[in-house]
Amino acid sequence: MKLTKATTNLLEHDVHIALSLDGKALGQPLLLDATGVGVPEYRQGEQAFYFRPSELTISRLEFSGESATDKAGKFADRYITDPKLKEKIEKSLPGVKRWVGDNLEPRALAIFAQMPLYKPKNDMKGIVIKATLEKLSVENGALVLSFSLLQLTKTVFICLLAFLAGIAMLGALLGSPRWGLTAVALGSFDQ
Repeated sequence: MKLTKATTNLLEHDVHIALSLDGKALGQPLLLDATGVGVPEYRQGEQAFYFRPSELTISRLEFSGESATDKAGKFADRYITDPKLKEKIEKSLPGVKRWVGDNLEPRALAIFAQMPLYKPKNDMKGIVIKATLEKLSVENGALVLSFSLLQLTKTVFICLLAFLAGIAMLGALLGSPRWGLTAVALGSFDQ
């Protein structure tokens, strides 16, 4: 599934989102439009942004350009020959829409809670976000990002140690070039 469109509106303590998904299901092209209310979330361990919906409504579900109701009606027209049975099926077609709401919307809620909406890239901006962002929330209709100076300090310290280890290795190689040649030669025997 691919997110093709998303529109957000910040409310008092949560976010209203309207989105469109495009993908394949049962070997057929699938289009899904939905609206929902929930909260954004940044999971530091996964370094990704999520939308955790509290409610979700599917407004459009199409397989190969046709709604689920139209697909069921065409199936009845094509394969059901008994007029009474066909009439019962046609009367129950509005129930297909309720079935979508009753069965697919709870599953979609679970999927959105597990599907990252955005992962920062591994460029400088993404590295800084991953190193410092601690929490994401909506308060009084504003998106609030909480950054941690302690987290940034830890990241800078680890990078500094790696840099100093590289400088020490370079100094050791310049001071004793044969040691570096021996390490390269031994490394080539392992392969």
